[in-house]
Amino acid sequence: MPCPFFLPAKPLSLEESGWIRPPRAPLGELFAGECRAGSPAPATHDLCNFGYARGTCSRFPAGGEGPDAVRFSVTHESASEVRLVYVIEKDHAPLAHGTLEYCINTGTLLGVEGFLREQATAFVASYLRR
Repeated sequence: MPCPFFLPAKPLSLEESGWIRPPRAPLGELFAGECRAGSPAPATHDLCNFGYARGTCSRFPAGGEGPDAVRFSVTHESASEVRLVYVIEKDHAPLAHGTLEYCINTGTLLGVEGFLREQATAFVASYLRR
């Protein structure tokens, strides 16, 4: 469940991650990227990759509104597409959800924009590398 304000850019190598053995990561791998809560800044690997940073991260928007994390799961895979479901969470409960389709042949994710698109694309790319 990455932070909803995390824009993943590239997978982190084991050396870059600082972990001896990387934990199971919500996007399939640990990513470097940018925090987009406010003005863009380098991401904090643990908080951005794992979400639920409200009250812990100084950049997380104040107040009780908005999501805490995003979850992804693959529901179907064929030679031409990957279908996944996403759940946007607040206080460990669903806030919003939906399905997405990734076209393997063109490398495009259909029907979504913004952070959710970037995170879902990183998740699918990580899934396909495994």
